[in-house]
Order: sequence, then C-alpha cells, then structure tokens
Amino acid sequence: METQFSQIPNTQKSSKVKIKIELSSDINVSSFIARQKTNVFLLTRIGNLLSAGEPKLAVNDRNLRWLIPVIYTIPKQISQQVAELVMDVNTGEIILHESNPSTLKEIEDYVQHIYQNTSKNSSL
Repeated sequence: METQFSQIPNTQKSSKVKIKIELSSDINVSSFIARQKTNVFLLTRIGNLLSAGEPKLAVNDRNLRWLIPVIYTIPKQISQQVAELVMDVNTGEIILHESNPSTLKEIEDYVQHIYQNTSKNSSL
C-alpha cells in the first residue's frame, strides 16, 4: 500500500517526522475478486486483448480503493500497462471518473495508438 504526503516542512536543517496511520475498514471485495470483476468489465466493454493486473490497495481522503492496472497484450509482441482502473472495495463498482484515463474511449484510443506503432515496428 502506498500513501503520499504533501505539505511536509521543507527546511534546510534536518528535521524529524513521525507518522502514525491507523485505519480500520471492511473489505467486501478481495483483490482476487476485484481482478476477476475487472477482467469481465474489460472483456464486455472493450475487448479481449486487455486484462487486469495485480490490484493494489490505496487509501484516499475518504475511503479505500483497489487500483487495478490494465494490461494490453499482443502475444509475442507487446505487453504494456495502458490504464489504471479504480474500484470501490465494498461494492466492486469500477469508478471511471477516478481512474486514469477516466473514460473507456481514452483507453481504446491509447490501445489503438500502441497497436498502430507496434504494427509499424513489427513490419520492418
């Protein structure tokens, strides 16, 4: 799990920072189920050359989310992350507006761009 902090004092002298985080939450959707749900989502919404990578648990200011990498694969040619989908750990809902990119069209366009570049390079 990765957490980032901002507004830590920037001084020329060394300083001591103590950070203690405690969080308690139910997770109704395991990482295994999150990956399965994402694979079904990708297959039904975009296509069969995209798959879910290993989900990472993330903490934001309000709740826990699964961050799920989306991998575009052309066998024997390319395997590359093209997106990161965000999923609610309690409902299993994919939250596109929090994802990167935030629309299916943007993911499709990026995949198309990679495909065209891969096709050009492999024909040489």
